[in-house]
Amino acid sequence: MIHNLFDRIVRKPPVLFPLVALFHLVMLLVTAWQFAAQGVLGSREGMIAVSVWALFTVLWLFICDMKRWAAIAYVVCSLAGLCGQFLTTKDGVWYELGTVLFPFDLLMIVFLMFYYKRFA
Repeated sequence: MIHNLFDRIVRKPPVLFPLVALFHLVMLLVTAWQFAAQGVLGSREGMIAVSVWALFTVLWLFICDMKRWAAIAYVVCSLAGLCGQFLTTKDGVWYELGTVLFPFDLLMIVFLMFYYKRFA
């Protein structure tokens, strides 16, 4: 079962997808560790940042399995974050949510749209 999961997530998608999944996982762990080390993991900002990284990491793992719904969800969440960044004030929660992945999320949206027809 683990071998089949490895084949689906690492060997099935284009080579950049597993690397992006690894990047998301590393950034999730680094973000959680930094907020925990500063003692603010339980704060609003800490929970927002870690939750967003966790959401994008899980979505990207499903993208590595070439799931179309995950690609659509990633694009929608990224666009919601962009709207939160550009349409709200700098001291709001939605602004903080939008700046977590910017501009990395824009590059991934372009890459996802390039491979969109290959998703099942």
